[in-house]
Amino acid sequence: MSLYFCFCFFPYVYLRSNEFVAVITTDWHLRFCFNLKAKEMRKYLPKNITHLTNKFAEGSNSPLEITKRAFNDAEKFKNLNAFIKLTKELAYDSATESMHRYFQKQVKGPLDGVTIAIKDNFCIKGIHTTCASKMLEDFVPPYNATVYERLLNDGAILIGKTNMDEFAMGSGTVDSIYGPTKNIWSKNLENDEWRIAGGSSGGSALAVASGVCYASIGSDTGGSVRNPASYCGVIGLKPTYGLVSRHGLIPLVNSMDVPGIFARTVSDCTTILNSVSGPDVRDATTIKMQYQPIDLPLPEQIDISKFRVGVPKEYHCEQLSKDVLETWQKVAGLLENEGAIVKQVSLPHTAASIYVYSILNQCEVASNMAKYDGIEYGHRADYDCSTEELYAKSRAHGFNEINFFEKALRVRRLIAEDFTKVFEGAPAERIDVLLTPTTLTEAPLYKEFITASNRDQCAVQDFCTQPCNMAGIPAISLPIRLGANGLPISLQLKAVLLWFASRKPPSPELTAALQNAIVELETLQGSQYLTGNADFAQLVRVERARQKVKDLEKQIYDRRYMGQMRNAYTELIISYALKAALCLVLIIISIKYRHNPVLIFGEQIDLYPLKGILSFPTNVPNAISVPAWILSCNVCCNLLNEYIYDN
Repeated sequence: MSLYFCFCFFPYVYLRSNEFVAVITTDWHLRFCFNLKAKEMRKYLPKNITHLTNKFAEGSNSPLEITKRAFNDAEKFKNLNAFIKLTKELAYDSATESMHRYFQKQVKGPLDGVTIAIKDNFCIKGIHTTCASKMLEDFVPPYNATVYERLLNDGAILIGKTNMDEFAMGSGTVDSIYGPTKNIWSKNLENDEWRIAGGSSGGSALAVASGVCYASIGSDTGGSVRNPASYCGVIGLKPTYGLVSRHGLIPLVNSMDVPGIFARTVSDCTTILNSVSGPDVRDATTIKMQYQPIDLPLPEQIDISKFRVGVPKEYHCEQLSKDVLETWQKVAGLLENEGAIVKQVSLPHTAASIYVYSILNQCEVASNMAKYDGIEYGHRADYDCSTEELYAKSRAHGFNEINFFEKALRVRRLIAEDFTKVFEGAPAERIDVLLTPTTLTEAPLYKEFITASNRDQCAVQDFCTQPCNMAGIPAISLPIRLGANGLPISLQLKAVLLWFASRKPPSPELTAALQNAIVELETLQGSQYLTGNADFAQLVRVERARQKVKDLEKQIYDRRYMGQMRNAYTELIISYALKAALCLVLIIISIKYRHNPVLIFGEQIDLYPLKGILSFPTNVPNAISVPAWILSCNVCCNLLNEYIYDN
């Protein structure tokens, strides 16, 4: 199959005649432009990054040709507004250099010659980085973000900077000074009848969905990668907090921001993750252990006969659409039919999560936005009456009372513990992965989306995604089917794994002491606010009570989690979540094709029955006894918890 099909045919899993069919591809020019029904789709398997670079090595195609096609396609879909800026000169120079490297057989890495796009809140030296805001429309960074630097070192070719919600605050990519991004799945692009691309990384999702590039980078604070991935029908990965460096990512919420990845296949997603992951001396929040590249298993190595899947009952909420619910139930049933253990679990603080997210988000955003005052940094308004008026006109932001912030941090910890309990509970109760919807509905129409405020839309659109950011755990959104309206519907896999040698539950006395200290603090704070003007002694008592709560919380945390961490645990971060994603796709394939040979990863493989098991890393010293197929890692990790206790 020619490389044309790499761009023109897109992998997808959809429902046809009540039957799941996996890794279906179709001519996206026809499907997107004329909205053909699923039954009219032609079936072609996708080409991934590995196949592309093999073509480069063989000489049957070139990075320069692929780059030219990328810009042609970007121009063709210009009305969708996926890009803020196309970096043609840089891309053609990079493509020419890549051609020479392939000719001389001195390839930089697995991404040499591969086209990518990056969200416009990642700094790139010498290229405007605006965050889709007038405040930064003239900002040209003097340095590269670590993510881009690592992609560049592996030979990737940057096509352009993608559109986003201003400063990544939104869930639709409609709040940009460059205009909204329109979903390629829209039937009508006029008169507000088009579908939103999701946000805040909608431009990056659309760059992949439209076939302009093979992968793209976004940022995920509460679902800003997974949300648009779901609406645009591509894979969206939110890595573990600290796995990928945030250096050069203009921050929104420091304790939740994570660079994320868009791709068309799981293997492409893995290739990009292997390139960008690992410790970074310029980002103190990165995991310090050396990153071990992920190697996906072959289909015959996968067995899910003892795989334990949790379905959280709290995600079955009122706003969940019929199509999404049906997809969720169908996939859970498929997993169970193939031997997996599927059980309902509870994450009791899910309902509170969106409120906690809102409070913490506003507090950290206010802190991060403070520097954009029009005096020292950022756009300056034309008001000279007074300094105060200039500040007010140049920016507007609000702060929450500190007691709300502290309470939100405590509930955030409870949300993280909800995940820990289902993954690390009693052996008979624990599960290996959570299966949830990514979004509650298909991509909404723009005219419907703007009927609610940005904050209200985030509360709905991010309901299923933002708890992962609170706990720092990894999650991946997978396109599953086309709904009744012919729009993509995705599901999400979440995983967490604690690699600690020993953990002790807190004593009842310690727990009771903490509860009493919290009551005492709240009583003192209430008294302080009622009287209006507290004297110095009263302020001291409040501060001592606050410190006592922090000390007790720290003791409980230390007792629960601070054992000796396994030296090689970072080798497992994300990798099994990706393997689970692959596993899910292969299971669906096997349901359809049974004993019929199928082309996958360029090889003819009999996918049914699925055999073998995911191999357990042998270099984990004194590995504790857990099933070999257990997934990924916990990343409510030390840094996140230190942030909670220190603030």
